[in-house]
Amino acid sequence: MNNATYWIVGLIGAGLAVALAVFLVFGGDGASPTAPGTTGPGGTPAGGGAPINVYAPPLENTMSITAQNGGTILTKEFLRDPVTKSDPINPGHYYVGYNNLEDISGAGSSAAPPYVIEYIERTHYFNVALLQEPVATVRQEAEQYLMGRLGINQTDMCRLKYTVSVPYSVSPFYAGTSLGWSFCPGATQL
Repeated sequence: MNNATYWIVGLIGAGLAVALAVFLVFGGDGASPTAPGTTGPGGTPAGGGAPINVYAPPLENTMSITAQNGGTILTKEFLRDPVTKSDPINPGHYYVGYNNLEDISGAGSSAAPPYVIEYIERTHYFNVALLQEPVATVRQEAEQYLMGRLGINQTDMCRLKYTVSVPYSVSPFYAGTSLGWSFCPGATQL
């Protein structure tokens, strides 16, 4: 074979490699990528075909945290949220929402918040303390707050590394027990 033949075979091979890459990225169904949750007539995905999974770079203002059984969970960048406060005594620990360092009313009251959520950055662990009765209602408030703050669903909430606890002074019956989120398997029913 002469040099021209090598060049032609090489160009054909490169063209096939590019075509294969395009096929793999765009799913090969000819449909354009659709935004999640968008539908066309009759409930079919917008753009015609089945929704496809196209690699997208991480969104701005998001972060990944390690899940309890491996893998990661993509959340909103809650550490930069103005309501998240750094623990001045424990570097790398953060209060998400309420904390024990300041009052909750803004009017000088020193009443305990209904719950405190502490996040430990190094281990990606959430310690949630329920500090008022009724414990079931306060747990639901904490669940909804954290789900909204992180921008995740119930399935990912169950995958978090976390503990939901109640101090003895609030409920001797539930003290020393990790209650879990109400919707997760194995959670304590209140």
